[in-house]
Amino acid sequence: MKFAHTLSLAAALALAAVPAVAQSRDGGAADDYIRQPIRIDKTFNQSLQGGCKYTVSVSGTITPVPSQAREQPPLVAPHLDVSAQANCPNTASVKVTDNVLGEGPLTWSQLEDSISQRSRVYTVENKHQCSYGAVFKVVDKQLEVNRFDHHCKLL
Repeated sequence: MKFAHTLSLAAALALAAVPAVAQSRDGGAADDYIRQPIRIDKTFNQSLQGGCKYTVSVSGTITPVPSQAREQPPLVAPHLDVSAQANCPNTASVKVTDNVLGEGPLTWSQLEDSISQRSRVYTVENKHQCSYGAVFKVVDKQLEVNRFDHHCKLL
């Protein structure tokens, strides 16, 4: 039986210009301004329905951008590589690699959205179009997965 695999990334990244405040682990607002670059090198794995496994890696640097006005939300300039892969039984692995570079300056919320969109993997399996991905959140200046998504629809 043949399986067709489709691999795609969003053609354009729509970023909302909504101010973001990083949340501390206790739920209160944290000082989300960074003074030094932050190095990110994280891999997240998730087992999904049907024996599928999804893996996403994010590595690189997030650099602070000095803001001109105090009322402006803190901004960062990302230089990150994002690599995501879905492995399902009886189908070929599907992998995407992209980077978050030249997108800045971004708010923390925009950065989370940008990484999340680049973590999406698309497949066609058993007459279903499926997408796998992670929704990221910055908590205490650390990158975390808020949740994993897996959606399939009949073709």
